[in-house]
Amino acid sequence: MKKLLLILFLTISVIAKGQYYSIDTIPYNPEAYSGTNVSIGGNSYSQMIPLGFQFCFYGYKYDSVRIGSNGLVSFESNDEYNSNCTWTIQDTPLPDAFSAVIPTVGIFFPWQDLDPSLGGNITWSSYGVAPYRTFVVSFDNVPMDSCSKVFKGQAKLFETTNIIETHIAIKDTCLHWNKGRAAHGLQGPPIYPLPSSPPFAYGDFISGRNYPDAVWTATNDGIRFTPQVDVCSPLSVDEIISDQNVFKLYPIPFTQTATLEFENSKNENCSLTIYNLLGEEVRSINDITADKVIIERQNLSTGLYFFRLATGSRTKAKGKFIIE
Repeated sequence: MKKLLLILFLTISVIAKGQYYSIDTIPYNPEAYSGTNVSIGGNSYSQMIPLGFQFCFYGYKYDSVRIGSNGLVSFESNDEYNSNCTWTIQDTPLPDAFSAVIPTVGIFFPWQDLDPSLGGNITWSSYGVAPYRTFVVSFDNVPMDSCSKVFKGQAKLFETTNIIETHIAIKDTCLHWNKGRAAHGLQGPPIYPLPSSPPFAYGDFISGRNYPDAVWTATNDGIRFTPQVDVCSPLSVDEIISDQNVFKLYPIPFTQTATLEFENSKNENCSLTIYNLLGEEVRSINDITADKVIIERQNLSTGLYFFRLATGSRTKAKGKFIIE
Protein backbone atom coordinates (compact mmCIF):
# COMPACT_ATOMS: atom_id res chain seq x y z
CA MET A 1 0.00 0.00 0.00
CA LYS A 2 2.87 2.39 0.81
CA LYS A 3 4.36 1.67 -2.60
CA LEU A 4 1.04 2.36 -4.35
CA LEU A 5 0.53 5.67 -2.55
CA LEU A 6 4.00 6.84 -3.49
CA ILE A 7 3.53 5.80 -7.11
CA LEU A 8 0.30 7.78 -7.23
CA PHE A 9 2.06 10.71 -5.57
CA LEU A 10 4.69 10.75 -8.30
CA THR A 11 2.02 10.34 -10.94
CA ILE A 12 -0.12 13.25 -9.85
CA SER A 13 1.72 15.69 -7.63
CA VAL A 14 4.12 16.79 -10.34
CA ILE A 15 1.14 18.47 -11.96
CA ALA A 16 -0.53 19.59 -8.75
CA LYS A 17 2.11 22.25 -8.07
CA GLY A 18 0.88 24.22 -11.07
CA GLN A 19 -2.35 24.50 -12.97
CA TYR A 20 -3.20 21.19 -14.58
CA TYR A 21 -6.09 22.45 -16.75
CA SER A 22 -6.14 25.56 -18.86
CA ILE A 23 -9.36 27.49 -18.27
CA ASP A 24 -10.93 29.39 -21.18
CA THR A 25 -14.13 31.35 -21.70
CA ILE A 26 -16.17 29.98 -24.60
CA PRO A 27 -19.62 30.77 -26.07
CA TYR A 28 -22.61 29.38 -24.19
CA ASN A 29 -23.49 26.28 -26.23
CA PRO A 30 -25.38 23.65 -24.23
CA GLU A 31 -26.86 20.42 -25.46
CA ALA A 32 -30.59 19.95 -25.04
CA TYR A 33 -31.72 20.02 -21.43
CA SER A 34 -33.17 16.53 -21.69
CA GLY A 35 -32.26 12.87 -21.26
CA THR A 36 -32.62 10.27 -18.51
CA ASN A 37 -34.18 11.78 -15.41
CA VAL A 38 -32.34 11.54 -12.10
CA SER A 39 -34.44 11.67 -8.95
CA ILE A 40 -32.49 12.92 -5.95
CA GLY A 41 -33.46 15.03 -2.96
CA GLY A 42 -31.61 17.84 -1.28
CA ASN A 43 -28.00 17.23 -0.18
CA SER A 44 -27.80 13.79 -1.81
CA TYR A 45 -26.15 11.86 -4.65
CA SER A 46 -27.50 9.68 -7.40
CA GLN A 47 -26.36 6.11 -7.98
CA MET A 48 -23.30 5.62 -10.20
CA ILE A 49 -24.10 6.27 -13.87
CA PRO A 50 -21.96 4.67 -16.64
CA LEU A 51 -20.24 7.19 -18.92
CA GLY A 52 -19.98 4.71 -21.79
CA PHE A 53 -16.25 5.42 -22.09
CA GLN A 54 -13.14 5.91 -19.97
CA PHE A 55 -12.48 9.46 -18.86
CA CYS A 56 -9.12 10.70 -17.55
CA PHE A 57 -9.38 13.12 -14.62
CA TYR A 58 -6.13 14.25 -12.91
CA GLY A 59 -4.38 11.06 -14.01
CA TYR A 60 -7.06 8.63 -12.86
CA LYS A 61 -9.32 6.73 -15.28
CA TYR A 62 -13.05 6.66 -14.55
CA ASP A 63 -15.94 5.00 -16.38
CA SER A 64 -18.88 6.25 -14.31
CA VAL A 65 -20.05 9.23 -12.25
CA ARG A 66 -22.70 10.13 -9.75
CA ILE A 67 -24.59 13.41 -9.68
CA GLY A 68 -24.71 15.55 -6.56
CA SER A 69 -27.79 17.67 -5.87
CA ASN A 70 -25.71 20.79 -5.15
CA GLY A 71 -24.29 21.23 -8.66
CA LEU A 72 -21.69 18.44 -8.69
CA VAL A 73 -20.49 15.66 -10.94
CA SER A 74 -18.62 13.20 -8.71
CA PHE A 75 -16.14 10.51 -9.73
CA GLU A 76 -16.27 8.91 -6.26
CA SER A 77 -18.32 5.75 -5.95
CA ASN A 78 -18.41 5.49 -2.16
CA ASP A 79 -18.74 7.61 0.96
CA GLU A 80 -15.02 7.83 1.72
CA TYR A 81 -15.23 11.62 1.80
CA ASN A 82 -18.95 12.25 2.39
CA SER A 83 -22.03 10.07 2.40
CA ASN A 84 -24.18 13.04 1.44
CA CYS A 85 -23.77 16.00 -0.88
CA THR A 86 -22.97 18.76 1.57
CA TRP A 87 -23.72 22.43 0.92
CA THR A 88 -21.49 24.18 3.51
CA ILE A 89 -18.77 26.28 1.90
CA GLN A 90 -16.42 27.28 4.70
CA ASP A 91 -13.96 30.15 4.93
CA THR A 92 -11.22 28.54 2.85
CA PRO A 93 -10.38 28.59 -0.84
CA LEU A 94 -10.72 25.41 -2.84
CA PRO A 95 -9.09 23.03 -3.40
CA ASP A 96 -9.05 21.93 0.23
CA ALA A 97 -7.27 18.96 1.80
CA PHE A 98 -10.56 17.15 2.23
CA SER A 99 -11.95 18.37 5.47
CA ALA A 100 -15.32 16.93 6.44
CA VAL A 101 -17.20 19.57 4.44
CA ILE A 102 -15.52 19.10 1.04
CA PRO A 103 -18.07 17.24 -1.04
CA THR A 104 -16.18 15.10 -3.55
CA VAL A 105 -13.61 14.52 -6.26
CA GLY A 106 -15.11 15.97 -9.38
CA ILE A 107 -16.65 18.87 -11.25
CA PHE A 108 -18.24 21.80 -9.39
CA PHE A 109 -20.35 23.65 -11.98
CA PRO A 110 -20.82 25.40 -9.52
CA TRP A 111 -21.11 23.95 -6.04
CA GLN A 112 -23.96 25.82 -4.32
CA ASP A 113 -26.99 25.08 -2.16
CA LEU A 114 -29.76 23.64 -4.35
CA ASP A 115 -32.86 21.59 -3.55
CA PRO A 116 -34.14 19.48 -6.48
CA SER A 117 -36.92 18.08 -4.27
CA LEU A 118 -38.65 21.46 -4.75
CA GLY A 119 -38.80 21.24 -8.55
CA GLY A 120 -36.85 21.41 -11.78
CA ASN A 121 -35.22 18.50 -13.58
CA ILE A 122 -31.82 16.80 -13.40
CA THR A 123 -30.94 14.62 -16.38
CA TRP A 124 -28.00 12.90 -18.06
CA SER A 125 -27.49 12.10 -21.73
CA SER A 126 -24.84 10.94 -24.18
CA TYR A 127 -24.16 12.15 -27.73
CA GLY A 128 -21.91 11.15 -30.62
CA VAL A 129 -20.04 7.97 -31.52
CA ALA A 130 -16.77 6.48 -30.27
CA PRO A 131 -14.10 7.69 -29.82
CA TYR A 132 -15.61 11.18 -29.56
CA ARG A 133 -18.71 10.79 -27.41
CA THR A 134 -19.97 13.47 -25.01
CA PHE A 135 -21.57 12.77 -21.65
CA VAL A 136 -23.83 15.56 -20.39
CA VAL A 137 -25.31 16.34 -16.97
CA SER A 138 -28.06 18.97 -16.96
CA PHE A 139 -29.75 20.94 -14.17
CA ASP A 140 -32.87 22.56 -15.59
CA ASN A 141 -34.43 25.26 -13.37
CA VAL A 142 -33.52 23.51 -10.12
CA PRO A 143 -34.56 25.71 -7.16
CA MET A 144 -31.99 27.18 -4.83
CA ASP A 145 -32.61 26.07 -1.26
CA SER A 146 -35.26 28.12 0.59
CA CYS A 147 -35.15 30.73 -2.16
CA SER A 148 -37.36 31.76 -5.08
CA LYS A 149 -34.46 31.62 -7.55
CA VAL A 150 -33.36 28.71 -9.75
CA PHE A 151 -30.20 27.34 -11.37
CA LYS A 152 -29.96 26.15 -14.96
CA GLY A 153 -26.65 24.75 -16.15
CA GLN A 154 -24.82 21.84 -17.69
CA ALA A 155 -21.52 19.94 -17.51
CA LYS A 156 -20.04 18.15 -20.55
CA LEU A 157 -17.36 15.45 -20.50
CA PHE A 158 -15.63 14.70 -23.82
CA GLU A 159 -14.25 11.27 -24.68
CA THR A 160 -10.61 10.99 -25.84
CA THR A 161 -9.74 14.67 -25.38
CA ASN A 162 -10.81 14.55 -21.69
CA ILE A 163 -11.99 18.15 -22.01
CA ILE A 164 -14.65 19.38 -19.59
CA GLU A 165 -17.08 22.20 -20.36
CA THR A 166 -19.61 23.94 -18.16
CA HIS A 167 -22.48 25.94 -19.62
CA ILE A 168 -24.54 28.11 -17.28
CA ALA A 169 -27.81 29.63 -18.44
CA ILE A 170 -28.80 31.12 -15.08
CA LYS A 171 -26.71 31.31 -11.92
CA ASP A 172 -28.18 33.64 -9.30
CA THR A 173 -27.53 34.02 -5.55
CA CYS A 174 -29.33 33.55 -2.26
CA LEU A 175 -27.37 35.45 0.36
CA HIS A 176 -28.75 33.59 3.38
CA TRP A 177 -26.95 30.34 2.43
CA ASN A 178 -23.12 30.30 2.35
CA LYS A 179 -23.34 34.12 2.25
CA GLY A 180 -24.11 33.78 -1.44
CA ARG A 181 -20.92 31.85 -2.22
CA ALA A 182 -20.53 29.32 -5.01
CA ALA A 183 -17.37 27.48 -6.12
CA HIS A 184 -16.79 26.83 -9.83
CA GLY A 185 -14.00 24.47 -10.87
CA LEU A 186 -12.43 21.02 -10.55
CA GLN A 187 -11.05 19.14 -7.54
CA GLY A 188 -8.79 16.11 -7.87
CA PRO A 189 -8.26 13.18 -5.49
CA PRO A 190 -6.14 13.95 -2.40
CA ILE A 191 -2.45 13.03 -2.43
CA TYR A 192 -0.69 11.50 0.56
CA PRO A 193 3.03 12.25 0.00
CA LEU A 194 3.93 9.72 2.72
CA PRO A 195 1.66 7.33 4.62
CA SER A 196 1.93 9.43 7.79
CA SER A 197 1.60 12.80 6.04
CA PRO A 198 -1.57 14.89 5.83
CA PRO A 199 -3.29 14.92 2.44
CA PHE A 200 -2.35 17.46 -0.19
CA ALA A 201 -5.24 19.05 -2.08
CA TYR A 202 -5.16 20.17 -5.69
CA GLY A 203 -7.56 21.32 -8.37
CA ASP A 204 -8.34 24.14 -10.77
CA PHE A 205 -10.89 26.78 -9.81
CA ILE A 206 -11.94 29.84 -11.76
CA SER A 207 -10.58 33.17 -10.60
CA GLY A 208 -13.39 35.24 -9.13
CA ARG A 209 -15.54 32.14 -8.50
CA ASN A 210 -13.98 30.75 -5.34
CA TYR A 211 -13.71 31.77 -1.69
CA PRO A 212 -12.92 34.54 -0.68
CA ASP A 213 -14.07 36.04 -3.98
CA ALA A 214 -17.07 38.31 -4.13
CA VAL A 215 -20.52 36.85 -4.71
CA TRP A 216 -20.91 36.22 -8.42
CA THR A 217 -23.66 35.57 -10.94
CA ALA A 218 -23.62 34.29 -14.51
CA THR A 219 -25.92 34.23 -17.51
CA ASN A 220 -25.29 32.35 -20.78
CA ASP A 221 -21.79 31.51 -19.57
CA GLY A 222 -19.41 28.95 -21.10
CA ILE A 223 -16.13 27.65 -19.62
CA ARG A 224 -13.74 25.03 -21.04
CA PHE A 225 -11.22 23.06 -18.93
CA THR A 226 -8.53 21.57 -21.18
CA PRO A 227 -5.87 19.17 -19.81
CA GLN A 228 -2.40 20.61 -20.42
CA VAL A 229 -0.72 17.20 -20.27
CA ASP A 230 -1.96 13.66 -20.85
CA VAL A 231 -1.30 11.78 -17.62
CA CYS A 232 -3.41 8.81 -18.72
CA SER A 233 -1.15 8.09 -21.70
CA PRO A 234 0.38 4.62 -22.22
CA LEU A 235 3.44 5.90 -20.34
CA SER A 236 1.43 6.58 -17.20
CA VAL A 237 2.60 5.09 -13.92
CA ASP A 238 0.11 2.23 -13.84
CA GLU A 239 2.61 -0.63 -13.99
CA ILE A 240 2.63 -3.00 -11.02
CA ILE A 241 6.20 -2.92 -9.75
CA SER A 242 7.40 -6.34 -8.61
CA ASP A 243 9.47 -5.47 -5.54
CA GLN A 244 8.10 -3.71 -2.47
CA ASN A 245 10.14 -0.61 -3.17
CA VAL A 246 9.47 2.72 -1.47
CA PHE A 247 10.93 5.68 -3.31
CA LYS A 248 10.61 9.44 -3.48
CA LEU A 249 11.59 12.21 -5.86
CA TYR A 250 12.20 15.76 -4.66
CA PRO A 251 11.81 18.66 -5.13
CA ILE A 252 8.79 18.51 -7.41
CA PRO A 253 8.82 20.44 -9.70
CA PHE A 254 12.51 21.44 -10.01
CA THR A 255 14.57 23.91 -11.99
CA GLN A 256 18.15 22.55 -11.91
CA THR A 257 18.42 19.24 -10.02
CA ALA A 258 16.23 16.67 -8.30
CA THR A 259 17.04 13.64 -6.17
CA LEU A 260 15.46 10.20 -6.64
CA GLU A 261 15.83 8.01 -3.54
CA PHE A 262 14.95 4.31 -3.57
CA GLU A 263 15.62 1.05 -1.73
CA ASN A 264 18.82 -0.59 -2.98
CA SER A 265 20.29 -2.40 0.02
CA LYS A 266 21.82 -5.05 -2.26
CA ASN A 267 23.64 -2.41 -4.33
CA GLU A 268 22.10 -3.64 -7.55
CA ASN A 269 23.30 -2.03 -10.77
CA CYS A 270 20.46 0.21 -11.94
CA SER A 271 19.78 2.49 -14.88
CA LEU A 272 17.54 5.53 -15.07
CA THR A 273 15.90 6.40 -18.40
CA ILE A 274 14.09 9.69 -19.02
CA TYR A 275 11.49 10.18 -21.77
CA ASN A 276 9.69 13.22 -23.17
CA LEU A 277 5.93 13.43 -23.77
CA LEU A 278 6.33 11.72 -27.17
CA GLY A 279 7.88 8.71 -25.50
CA GLU A 280 11.32 9.51 -26.90
CA GLU A 281 14.34 8.74 -24.74
CA VAL A 282 16.12 12.00 -23.88
CA ARG A 283 18.62 10.79 -21.28
CA SER A 284 20.00 7.64 -19.70
CA ILE A 285 22.01 7.36 -16.46
CA ASN A 286 23.68 3.97 -16.03
CA ASP A 287 25.71 2.08 -13.42
CA ILE A 288 23.75 3.36 -10.42
CA THR A 289 24.67 1.20 -7.44
CA ALA A 290 23.79 3.57 -4.58
CA ASP A 291 20.29 4.21 -3.17
CA LYS A 292 19.89 7.62 -4.77
CA VAL A 293 20.61 9.39 -8.03
CA ILE A 294 20.75 13.09 -8.92
CA ILE A 295 18.76 14.15 -11.99
CA GLU A 296 20.31 17.22 -13.58
CA ARG A 297 18.41 19.52 -15.89
CA GLN A 298 21.33 20.18 -18.28
CA ASN A 299 19.77 20.68 -21.74
CA LEU A 300 16.22 19.57 -20.87
CA SER A 301 13.61 22.22 -21.59
CA THR A 302 10.71 23.20 -19.37
CA GLY A 303 7.95 20.59 -19.33
CA LEU A 304 6.76 17.17 -18.24
CA TYR A 305 8.98 14.07 -18.39
CA PHE A 306 8.60 10.36 -17.60
CA PHE A 307 11.27 8.26 -15.91
CA ARG A 308 11.90 4.54 -15.38
CA LEU A 309 14.44 3.15 -12.92
CA ALA A 310 15.31 -0.46 -13.69
CA THR A 311 17.75 -3.20 -12.89
CA GLY A 312 18.02 -5.42 -15.94
CA SER A 313 14.48 -5.89 -17.24
CA ARG A 314 12.87 -5.34 -13.83
CA THR A 315 11.33 -1.96 -13.05
CA LYS A 316 12.16 -0.57 -9.62
CA ALA A 317 10.49 2.83 -9.92
CA LYS A 318 8.48 4.65 -12.55
CA GLY A 319 6.93 8.12 -12.56
CA LYS A 320 6.83 11.64 -13.89
CA PHE A 321 8.34 15.00 -13.05
CA ILE A 322 8.10 18.58 -14.20
CA ILE A 323 11.01 20.93 -14.93
CA GLU A 324 10.12 24.59 -14.49
